[in-house]
Amino acid sequence: GGVYCATKAAVNAFTTAARKDLCDTPCKITTVSPGFVNTEFATVRFKGDAEKADAVYKGMKYGGPLLAEDIADNVVYALTRPGRVQVCDVLVYPTCQASAKDIARE
Repeated sequence: GGVYCATKAAVNAFTTAARKDLCDTPCKITTVSPGFVNTEFATVRFKGDAEKADAVYKGMKYGGPLLAEDIADNVVYALTRPGRVQVCDVLVYPTCQASAKDIARE
């Protein structure tokens, strides 16, 4: 809930400030904001209950949630751009996701 939203806002403010502070250096600042990713997070959230964890992703259309490899691919993309290119923000969702709450399910 509220703490999660506050931390997201804090990360956004910090990265924007860092980008401004480091503007006169070759440092690049990138924020990666993934949507639904199938990781161990759901299992931890539900204290090891695999059935509840699997239900989080159940019925998601068009291939389901993102995988850790999808996010890693985006990170590699951002890191391998030429020196003149800074990828500031990466917002990546699975095909069936339009926002934090809008997910197409079967």
